[in-house]
Amino acid sequence: MREARSAWRVSDAVAYDELRARVNDATARLLAVAQGSSDGADAARSEVIELRRESLAVDGFDRAEVDAFLAQLEEHSSAPREGPE
Repeated sequence: MREARSAWRVSDAVAYDELRARVNDATARLLAVAQGSSDGADAARSEVIELRRESLAVDGFDRAEVDAFLAQLEEHSSAPREGPE
């Protein structure tokens, strides 16, 4: 009897690890903004909550979903920010 292969490949695991790392980096940056400025603190905290919620909803076994979320993170991180840096 032949065993079924997992649909998850090593490159998929690397992509999902990259997703987790980018979410953690973005979270750290947002929390630094929240800590350093009272003006954007509430917005930054809300963004952290939303980012974490969305990232936890990503199916790590669905490579297309992981890639789409990574692209969304990339787009978001390259978008110009309003207000003082």
